[in-house]
Amino acid sequence: MSRAAVETVETSAYRPGAVREVRRRRNIAGEVEHPNAPDGGSRVAGRSRLRWRLLGVVFALMVMTVPAAAEGPGALAAGTIELGIAGGVSATFNNPQDDPETVYGYHGLLRLGAVVTNEHGPGILRGNFEIGLQPTYIHLDMQPAADLYGGALVMRWLLAGNGTLRPYMEGGGGILGGRAAGPRTGNCDPNFVLEGGPGVLVFVSERTAIDLGYRFHHISNGGRCSNEGFNSNMGIIGLSYFFR
Repeated sequence: MSRAAVETVETSAYRPGAVREVRRRRNIAGEVEHPNAPDGGSRVAGRSRLRWRLLGVVFALMVMTVPAAAEGPGALAAGTIELGIAGGVSATFNNPQDDPETVYGYHGLLRLGAVVTNEHGPGILRGNFEIGLQPTYIHLDMQPAADLYGGALVMRWLLAGNGTLRPYMEGGGGILGGRAAGPRTGNCDPNFVLEGGPGVLVFVSERTAIDLGYRFHHISNGGRCSNEGFNSNMGIIGLSYFFR
């Protein structure tokens, strides 16, 4: 959007026998643009002021809306049930020399969990112990591609947090059916999975939460075949529903 401006012409004595015209541009905000400053300078300054004003508006909206959205379930009680669905993407690291390609995995996860304790513990460590079953499907993007399916038993320490944000740490293991050809698992069936890492539940209502997390993810066959395994970094996002 262009700014309307009005030019004023002033005359001033600069040296004997000479008169110069000093042109100043006055914008609609009443600000004087100096004649020696490049035109782009005033535009940059204007954009900077506008940027800070927009940031101020965004911050104000955040301050006003966060308390309204902070409607977590309060203290979770023993016997609370969690039903969840999540998706994840993983990428291997420390790849073996005989199979150096990074393998990407695409994970579909279901979750059936149960909070087995009331909140307890000191200070910021106060929380609940939760145990869950996690049916799992994994597609490994490799040559040839592999599809694995199974489940894991997962244990989670769910911190009380502030009610709306509830950090957690979890770990677990399970069994996977299906074959992944190559030196990492030797085409064995079944394979085993170990996983663990931190995450956070973001409650968007009293019973519903968005699940964001990181997992270290390991697949191997327990030494029954060639067993270099898959070690991966994995990110997940999901949706959980809590009820009693």
